[in-house]
Amino acid sequence: MLPFLKNKQEGGMSGPMDSIKRESDSDEESFEMLDAVVDDILEAVHKKDKALLKGALEAFMEHIQDQDEVQDHDEMES
Repeated sequence: MLPFLKNKQEGGMSGPMDSIKRESDSDEESFEMLDAVVDDILEAVHKKDKALLKGALEAFMEHIQDQDEVQDHDEMES
């Protein structure tokens, strides 16, 4: 077996994982945004269009930042 496929013991965790709260990713608007970004990325790769790829990646980063702000706001309220 290749060395990087072997199971290694995980270590270095410094705190309990009970504090992490996961919620369902069933937000339809989020999936629509991700679908649009993926479509743009695939089109950019197919056309070898760097500007379109750059725009798609920027839209993806904005989406992640928006989701992060929503999560931060939700955590502040609870």
